[in-house]
Amino acid sequence: MTIEYVRFDRPSAWSTIGNSQKLQVSFAGEVRPTDKGAHLVMRMDLRAHGLLRFATPLLRRYMQSQQKRNVSAIKAVLET
Repeated sequence: MTIEYVRFDRPSAWSTIGNSQKLQVSFAGEVRPTDKGAHLVMRMDLRAHGLLRFATPLLRRYMQSQQKRNVSAIKAVLET
């Protein structure tokens, strides 16, 4: 998959688009300041092509669990 950064507003926001023959993925993230620190907002859009489109619900669940794990690891490092 080729991933292209289509937006990068350091340090608060970014967007990427990933394309392959079977899958198109759009991802955006934004860090918003709050009274207690910061709030991370992320959005991912998966568009499967061909037979993979039938597995989209499973793929979406897998990607969400991976993102939760990644964010938890980053948070742990930042809080130490």
